[in-house]
Amino acid sequence: MWPPVADSETFQGQSTGDTLKKTLVDELEAVFNVGVGVETRLTSKFSFFGSLGTNNSAATKGASLLLESAPETQITTSDFDLLQIGGGASFSVWNADFALGLISEFGTQTVRRPINLPTPSEEEVPAGQEETARISVLHLRLTFGFSLHF
Repeated sequence: MWPPVADSETFQGQSTGDTLKKTLVDELEAVFNVGVGVETRLTSKFSFFGSLGTNNSAATKGASLLLESAPETQITTSDFDLLQIGGGASFSVWNADFALGLISEFGTQTVRRPINLPTPSEEEVPAGQEETARISVLHLRLTFGFSLHF
């Protein structure tokens, strides 16, 4: 187990009145990412390039959320495993080299949306307790570079 980021004193829960104690952890796992890139030179002054890679999260999967009543809570904000695709071109004009590229990074994640409502009986699950939400992320980066030769 990782050392806690924050360890609270006991406190009385606002809605239940129960005595609670929360420990916040930021637990991470080892990840394996891969990437490949290619460049095709069309002329001595113009070329295309492209890349594909992964950006896997080191966050522990299935960790307890802050809204849940577990005594230990993971504070990592997301555990997206992302895919990166990039491409662009480079060209030379007079005494200068230019590069222009676009990198897209995207992924989806399904998260639980726990609602802690009192249950009428132990067999029934409160409305919304089993609901999930699907979150999608898309990052776009436009890159521009130049080099002047003197």
